[in-house]
Amino acid sequence: MGYAIDGFGIFGPRGEDGKIVRNRDLDVCHGHTHAIMWDGKKVVMYHYHLNGEYPYSIGCFRGKPVTVPGAGHGGH
Repeated sequence: MGYAIDGFGIFGPRGEDGKIVRNRDLDVCHGHTHAIMWDGKKVVMYHYHLNGEYPYSIGCFRGKPVTVPGAGHGGH
């Protein structure tokens, strides 16, 4: 789906073997570690998931977020 500002990938509601990911499968930040396709290779790494259970998306950042130019400055 995309990337969080801490660099980890954001994936949809399906995890390993195409199974729907439930909150009980995820940590407090709404992510976990398993084999995923990353840059055309299958690797085991941490990533986030979107799903149909609150909070639906990322609850916190596992890594260190980067500063996004222009963010939080009212567009100045």
